[in-house]
Amino acid sequence: MINVRILLFCVWCNQVTITQSQMSSGSDNPLPRFLASECEEESETGTKYYACTSEPLHVMYTAEYHTTIEPKYATCGQERESYCPMHAEDGLCRICDGNVAEYSHPLSNIWDRLTDDTPNMGSWWQSVTWQNYPDPLHINLTFSFNKSHELSDNLQITFHSSRPRAMLILTSKDYGDTWNTLQVFAKDCEPYWRQGLHMGFTRDNPNAVVCTESYSSITPYSGGKVEFSARARFHLFLGDDYANFDELYSVFDATELDEMLQFTDIRFQLIYPATDNSIGIAQVI
Repeated sequence: MINVRILLFCVWCNQVTITQSQMSSGSDNPLPRFLASECEEESETGTKYYACTSEPLHVMYTAEYHTTIEPKYATCGQERESYCPMHAEDGLCRICDGNVAEYSHPLSNIWDRLTDDTPNMGSWWQSVTWQNYPDPLHINLTFSFNKSHELSDNLQITFHSSRPRAMLILTSKDYGDTWNTLQVFAKDCEPYWRQGLHMGFTRDNPNAVVCTESYSSITPYSGGKVEFSARARFHLFLGDDYANFDELYSVFDATELDEMLQFTDIRFQLIYPATDNSIGIAQVI
């Protein structure tokens, strides 16, 4: 079973928060404005208007989008079922039932807000349990935005359960016709590195597709985050004061970094849930 909340920042998780050239970071850092420029200026002769880049906006607040899940039966509670959270303090199993609000974890919970417009971290989407091990429990969670956007900050996912052993973030620039891997997160990246994915990115290769082992530990058992960092790639060229725009824009022209960060759709591909090594016995989440 996977518990997810998306601030378009998260998936298979407790809260997801996605940030883009029109979105906020969802991190503890303030929304970066380093890619924005002034659109108008007041003077003695009146208002002057300029070609400009607007400030980033949080795509989950401002954009129209719809969310889909594959396979359709992947959400728990379509039939009443029990699940056993790993290392629950009371040691008890729990119920998921889509017909009872208290025990329901529908896809709409992946991004919902409280009355003060802050993310509702007390709710989450939850997958079915991995009852048919060793058959794969592969789930696609897809956010479709119906227009083109570009990441200008980090994309972060928060899990209500333990983070998965393996997951991918994919993007599409053509409304889901084709997909590109943005980043891979795995407990063991060796197979992905052998396939040509990178351990990190550099100034010479800022658009490298990376597999990282940094976000796939079974702990914490709740609240763990998975993150794709656009900001770190920008920092290679902007410097500590985020001021060297000429170099950043030249990199956009000379590499595919700009294209890498563009999307109409974002997909979280969950390919191996967290387990406590007693797979097939009891505690598969």
